[in-house]
Amino acid sequence: LVMVQSLPSYVYNLGANGDGTWLGRNDPTNRVGQIVRVVSVSGTTVTVDRPAYIDYTNSPGYKIYAMMSRAGVEDFTIRRTENDNKSVGSDAGGANVYLSHCDSCWIKNVTSVNTGHSHFFLEIASRSEVRQSIADSTNNRYYHGSDHAYGYYMNDYNTDNLVIDNIARGNRH
Repeated sequence: LVMVQSLPSYVYNLGANGDGTWLGRNDPTNRVGQIVRVVSVSGTTVTVDRPAYIDYTNSPGYKIYAMMSRAGVEDFTIRRTENDNKSVGSDAGGANVYLSHCDSCWIKNVTSVNTGHSHFFLEIASRSEVRQSIADSTNNRYYHGSDHAYGYYMNDYNTDNLVIDNIARGNRH
């Protein structure tokens, strides 16, 4: 899989509070990306499986990522039970279910109770699904402020993922 990146003029580069260091994998020039599969290579021509969703007119770059494909988790409950304090900066981060570098992966019929950062986290994922799952933070003992208690969270170049038919209770977002 190859990721195409650029910084189009219509993308706000600084984030909500003027500090966009967390955008685009901490690279200030590459805020937009699309994950594609390489179908063939002939000389300097690379053919990919689907067209670009935007025009990459400002010298786009490419990154090659090793991706796990067609793997998933389903039909279980995960309950975070550690007893961290509720303060900002406590070590209550992390995701209960974390899919990273996944192509055509899935989370199905999973109940996640209590979390630090997020219940379901997709990072550098394409064509993946989260369905018929529950993100439950109603009795979450962990901090619900900045960057905590997300239900369904996607970060760093996600393409064509589907989050459908899920329930979120008591989450920050």
